[in-house]
Amino acid sequence: MTKAKKRLSSEDILKASVLQEKEVPVEQWGGTVMIREFSKARQQQIRKEATMADVIDVDKLELLMFIHGVIDPVFSEQDYFSLREKSAMAIDVVLKEIMAVSGLNETAIKDAEKKFRN
Repeated sequence: MTKAKKRLSSEDILKASVLQEKEVPVEQWGGTVMIREFSKARQQQIRKEATMADVIDVDKLELLMFIHGVIDPVFSEQDYFSLREKSAMAIDVVLKEIMAVSGLNETAIKDAEKKFRN
């Protein structure tokens, strides 16, 4: 017999809402970085900042996801531009983990692009 689960109140949910963090191994860099999932507010901010003339700039989106998703070490935009001259695979590993922990995937990004175009 399955135990009935408690119906949550809005107060319960607001108290419990904690953003997930994850340590990600990056072989190309010889260590790990710590990432954090995005809040809905951060997700919307990033999408807004990456959108120009109703089109999502994928390069800008990746930049913003990286610098806001990696929490240790902290990276600036300039750091990210410097990293782009190094291993693409390392950056992609980190971005994929940020997207996964935040409940995003490439399909979600493509869907968002379609919504902004319409």
